[in-house]
Amino acid sequence: MRRDAATAGPVLALVESARIQFHLARRYPMMIVLNVVQPLALLAIVLQRTDNGPRALGELLISVLLTCYWGNIIWTAGGVLRRDRMSGTLARTLLNAQDGRLIIVGRCLGAMVTSLVTLAITSAAVLMVAQRPVELPGPAWLAMGFAGVAISGTALGLLLATALLHSRHGVEITAALMYPVFVFGGLLVPPEAVPAALRWLSWLISLSWARDFMVHADWLAGLGLILTTAAYVAIGARLFQRTLDLARKEGTLDLV
Repeated sequence: MRRDAATAGPVLALVESARIQFHLARRYPMMIVLNVVQPLALLAIVLQRTDNGPRALGELLISVLLTCYWGNIIWTAGGVLRRDRMSGTLARTLLNAQDGRLIIVGRCLGAMVTSLVTLAITSAAVLMVAQRPVELPGPAWLAMGFAGVAISGTALGLLLATALLHSRHGVEITAALMYPVFVFGGLLVPPEAVPAALRWLSWLISLSWARDFMVHADWLAGLGLILTTAAYVAIGARLFQRTLDLARKEGTLDLV
């Protein structure tokens, strides 16, 4: 019984954190921009090309979704702790009865699932209005791909949220991170259009591997997605622990 209670506590904390973030995320104006306005604009550009067949249009659709999802990672999940500091609730988030990492992971997961669901609804509505046939990978590939994307986005959200906490210029840094990935991340811009010396940058972006995994049913790309996500987890967990040490021992973080 004690073991079951000990397990249930962290699970409930994770689920509750995700649920709270789901409700909070719906109030952010940026969510409308990233999950409705931006995909509408990008899909309008993509759908103008009448020479794209169903398969090509399906590949572009996934690229658009992942491009918009990147914005959600850095602005919503990546800004979780920055918003807590602005609202004066950072100490409660970092220093509580549960592991602070569990709380942040739950909140990042809630933000990422909210983003993926909203992006899927927006895209489906656009395609229904446009009445363009789209060929997508099988349901199993899509399910595995989007599950990997949700987990990877959560891991990267933890890393970015913790890293941005150490700077007073979180908004400026977040804005600076957005467009380089658009260009060099291997999503909408084909890798062959990027200078050869910079193509390796896409290898560091898990969404680039996710795109290849879902579009080409490439197991090697799936391995790349797993490895990059594992790296995000390791770095994010280490950085978060370092942040807790600063908060508890050195008092160098502004917690209120």
